[in-house]
Amino acid sequence: MISAARRALSRRLAGHERRRLQPPQRLTHAPMFVISLPRSGSTLLYQLLLQRFRLAYFSNLMAAFPDSPVTVAVISRWLGGQDPPEDLASTFGATRGWRGPNQGWRLWNRWLPESLDYIDPDRLDPTAVGEMRATVDQLQRQRRAPFVSKWQRHAPRLRALAAAFPEALFIHLRRSPEMTAQSILAGRRRFFNDETAWLSARPRAYERISRLAPIEQVCAQVVELERDIREDQALIGSDRFMFVSYESLCLAPEAVLDGVGDWYSERTGAPLAVRRTLNMRLDTQSRLSVTPAEFETIRAMLDRLHSGNQDR
Repeated sequence: MISAARRALSRRLAGHERRRLQPPQRLTHAPMFVISLPRSGSTLLYQLLLQRFRLAYFSNLMAAFPDSPVTVAVISRWLGGQDPPEDLASTFGATRGWRGPNQGWRLWNRWLPESLDYIDPDRLDPTAVGEMRATVDQLQRQRRAPFVSKWQRHAPRLRALAAAFPEALFIHLRRSPEMTAQSILAGRRRFFNDETAWLSARPRAYERISRLAPIEQVCAQVVELERDIREDQALIGSDRFMFVSYESLCLAPEAVLDGVGDWYSERTGAPLAVRRTLNMRLDTQSRLSVTPAEFETIRAMLDRLHSGNQDR
């Protein structure tokens, strides 16, 4: 009964959404996309951006009705639907509460092929691009602020996003490679109960590394994804990127975020509106999630892979 009612509501909301959306000639604000490797703290950065600044975003409630995020935003606006909770808890990118920031994968999968990590920008569906831009435009107009999005698959789809949103700016979050790799391995064990199961975004070299042993594979995932990001940044233009250190973000959140605000203002001429102060210092989560022996193997493997990349 509940599922039937929800489907009926979804259809009705989607009908309102189609009538509401008109692809804009240009966006009122430059949207921002957080680009990072898996297990590198991007959900925390996403949450902190929304705490510090007034921004539009995909909420958990919007993600529950992925065919009608703009309509849901309008309905929920009077209940604080675009004001995220202060709770910074998350589990593998999932946050708490209906107002919590969502990765939006159900929405992005409407417009971009779910089966593909890398998407050639020349093969983007113009209709899908129009819907993406119209959705972001309407959310920005309602919030009177830029839209921000975080999802791990934004990294391999970087060129496609840059083509669909030529106004967009990108925040590239980096965490130490060894902590990222060990966290991916631990995440496989925790999330899938299987260290051989692939977790999150795939680099363009996925087929080549897909049969490696787990530790070698997570190290290759880190190195190859970072290489893909660097190559795409060179094509897109480094002036559209800001680099943020996860460790610095944890030690001085407000200072790092204010740096993001200054960069955005310099690039666009429009300052980000501040919501509240963030007088906090956060745990860098630098404790090992694997055995010391595994961590040393990861460190040595990353050194070899990085050396090999430099020799190419």
